[in-house]
Amino acid sequence: MAELTAREQIEGHKALLELEACFNAKPRGVVLSIQGSQINALAMFSKIFQKYSYPVIINAAILKLADWFRISNNIVKFHIYQVFKQASDLHLAKVLNVEETARRILGVLDSNDPTARSIALRVLGCMSMIIAEKLDVHFSLVQRLEQATDRVEVEAAIWAVDRICARSQRFPAVIYSKVVAELENPKTSPHTRLKLVRIFRHMHRDISMARQTKETCLGFLDKFADDEKFVIETLRTLTILLSEARIDMREQIDRLLEYALKDKREAVCFSLLYDLVLLGRNDIIFDTSHMAKLLDIVSKMNVSPRLQQRAYKCSQALIYTHRQLIARLLLQNEDYIYRHTFLNSLDICENRLVEALKCGRYTLAIACARLLTSVVEISLTKNTSEEDMDIDNDIKARMGQLGTNVVKHVSCVDLSVVNETGFLNKAARWQLCEILKVKARLCLLLVDWDYAMSSILLPYLSSISCKCKNLSQWLPYAIIDGLKSHHENPLVFVNLMRLLFRTTRKHSIEKDHISESIVRLLREFGYWDEQAGVCTRNAWYLYLVGKEAGVYGWYQVMHCAIRDLTRKAESEASRYWLSALSTLAEAEWKLLRNDIQVEGHLSAATNQYLAVINQLKAFQALDQPLLLQTWFVQLRMEMVNAIQFMTVVLDQLQPNSTHCSNDRKLAKFMQSCAIRFRKLAFRYDFTAQSFYGIDQEALDVIESYKICSLVCEHAARTYLKSGMLFFCIDPSLIPLLNTVNNQSNILPSLTNHTALKRTCAEFLRKTVDWEESNMIEGHQDKCKADIQRFSKTLLQWPLILPRSFFTNQRNVTIQLTTDPLLSEKNPITLQPREDLVIKLEGLVKFPPQKKAFKVIKKAAIVCFVTREKIVHLDDRLGVGMIFADPLQALSDEASESILLQSPTVYTTDVVNSYFSCTGLLSLPEPNLTPDVFSPLGEIQNIRQEAWVNIFVKLVDENSEIWATGPQQCGRITW
Repeated sequence: MAELTAREQIEGHKALLELEACFNAKPRGVVLSIQGSQINALAMFSKIFQKYSYPVIINAAILKLADWFRISNNIVKFHIYQVFKQASDLHLAKVLNVEETARRILGVLDSNDPTARSIALRVLGCMSMIIAEKLDVHFSLVQRLEQATDRVEVEAAIWAVDRICARSQRFPAVIYSKVVAELENPKTSPHTRLKLVRIFRHMHRDISMARQTKETCLGFLDKFADDEKFVIETLRTLTILLSEARIDMREQIDRLLEYALKDKREAVCFSLLYDLVLLGRNDIIFDTSHMAKLLDIVSKMNVSPRLQQRAYKCSQALIYTHRQLIARLLLQNEDYIYRHTFLNSLDICENRLVEALKCGRYTLAIACARLLTSVVEISLTKNTSEEDMDIDNDIKARMGQLGTNVVKHVSCVDLSVVNETGFLNKAARWQLCEILKVKARLCLLLVDWDYAMSSILLPYLSSISCKCKNLSQWLPYAIIDGLKSHHENPLVFVNLMRLLFRTTRKHSIEKDHISESIVRLLREFGYWDEQAGVCTRNAWYLYLVGKEAGVYGWYQVMHCAIRDLTRKAESEASRYWLSALSTLAEAEWKLLRNDIQVEGHLSAATNQYLAVINQLKAFQALDQPLLLQTWFVQLRMEMVNAIQFMTVVLDQLQPNSTHCSNDRKLAKFMQSCAIRFRKLAFRYDFTAQSFYGIDQEALDVIESYKICSLVCEHAARTYLKSGMLFFCIDPSLIPLLNTVNNQSNILPSLTNHTALKRTCAEFLRKTVDWEESNMIEGHQDKCKADIQRFSKTLLQWPLILPRSFFTNQRNVTIQLTTDPLLSEKNPITLQPREDLVIKLEGLVKFPPQKKAFKVIKKAAIVCFVTREKIVHLDDRLGVGMIFADPLQALSDEASESILLQSPTVYTTDVVNSYFSCTGLLSLPEPNLTPDVFSPLGEIQNIRQEAWVNIFVKLVDENSEIWATGPQQCGRITW
């Protein structure tokens, strides 16, 4: 580590010397005495700070910049100031010669050029962290503040003084009198006065000075009461000053409320409300009188609707922060005057809500509705922090009625927003979304649900369906009836279909009947041509319905909807894609509809999965890569086959049989099942790591199937506990043991990864009970029945398709080159006992128009040598696993390749998507045998041949590893 640090410091000094040479280069084309090389050199300093963040390097760089600043012209000075501005506190803290750096900058303040002095003042402000307590800096700033006449220099001096005051303990006392003098000077412009008064917010380190500053601000507040901007800035300064000093905050709240009540200027009123939000972060200083008075003032404000909306927004933020104060205001034993004022304010807010809706002022209506919603939510939610704060029942009833009124008021807005604009523009979408959020928040507080309330919240039924009792008994039929009259409105038709899929119970007895009704509606919606066998209209909307059906497990609907579109496809690639989706849906539909004991049923499903994989490969050859989709289907097929194999083995197991050899043979098959499920879990895990940027939903789905595989493996090993080697539970399954075993928590309406994990957790607890109660000895029949029931549940559980399954998942690609070049035809030839030195260079390429959700920090390059070439034409997933983790993947006895030595991993940084490193591979010793045909009996070596394999993994900022590839291999002889 010490050698690495020393080498990096040497490289940093070399980089500095190169920048200095670039800065001092002779001018070729000079414009206004400025060289382009100088600007280019200065622009590189920020990279030097980031790459070589050592005190020696940063100190030398800062001194060099200060020296150039002293002797250069104003344009170069400005670019040096930009370097100081970009330097972080972490870099400035490593400057050793602070005095020398400050001396070189301060020398420019004696210049006759006001522009140069202004830039120097800005640089001193940027260096405030390290020069905040320097007396010579204090003296220079005071001098420039007194003597500056140019506006640019005055603003730079005020800015530097403000930055130093924010850091220094002594300077605020030094500059205080000067700032007061400048504010009292009648020649000071209003613009400058605004900047000067902001300095007072830093006078909080001494209590006596803070109080003196407060009195000074109050005096200026009276003196310049007609200046609206100055009043706003002074009140904001007082708020920040007293908040930081922790003094007189209650007095400041009263002052702000008094100004809000008396001052009629709209901008002042709004600024006061924001100041109250700043002070409201402290729960101690606010009381019920402040809250009641605040809402009363806001309700009586006679300002424009825009400022009314902002006032209600600030009030709602304070109300939500001080929930306990709202509860106290609604207590029966609280002061009646404050409660009466508060309730009257709520009535006024409700009236304004109604007026705003009538006038089409939806932004103001949303602000009023949010405020009322917050109060209703606080009053109807059980208070768990203070048991004695129970709200009066009459007040609760009034608040419940208020919530119902708000829902009714905003319910008429949904269509009016669309009708006014004719389309949902950005503002209309926001307004509609916020109104529906208000309705959802209020209705989730209600206990009893009925059809009328649910119909109001139709767009949000999917999120609140858990609150609606017996929803699946009436909603599907109501939606189907509504669908019959919306054939001419495709958007409404598709959205109603989505609502039906999301809210209807998947394991309902009448689901097949509903699916058949939906299929008939889809053919009517697509204007089905019986003779041609195609849908003539709304093809794209039918595809959207098919996708949504697949996401929520309605595979009969998905199969029929997409099958009818296959003949409508305009290109061969689209036909392959639609055929793959239709075949996959048909396989899942048959798997759900048939019993697992039907002979040949699962083998038929396997053939269909193979057909899907072939169709996806054909689509990739014509259009775009769909590697994630292919692997997803392949793993689904492997899981179905593994479950089928375990079911067959369990059917043949006879625990009480006297044929020990047969039992041992079947037990060996059961152990093979456990190994098969373990490999399947590894394959799911590798799939999740192979796609950089994969969405969270897809990761959760893959994780749930990995959990299923591990649970099946654990069950198989637990069943064969006797005579087996010691095994322990996989760490991934430990969180499932803490899951509450409650069947009511597994909602039939959910066929997602969460419900699947809950089912696995329930079965896992049974397997643990086998071990704890020692049930293996005498109750193997019951254990066998438990495994068979769980296997049947997994097979009849609809395949969970994430939404990203229907999109093209473009992965990160890496362009990798090696020196020497790896090749199959031209092998690398080495001498005996010679090591292979290989240089690796790569460039990380992100997909176009896709933001990187994590920052790539390092590249981990896996290098290993195998006896044979790694080739699996039918299993690219397995090949990827071998390259990513050869030690684990090649440990299998059935592996075709033999690992000659342990893999070597080289880790290097990825800088601007580029990485490079040099690796050293030590090859196995050659076989040395005596040559019997040699007359001298000399020992001659026999040349060996092997394959060098390279794989690249990416490491992000959270140390997560992404096995993205590429895979390179080449022959080598020695």
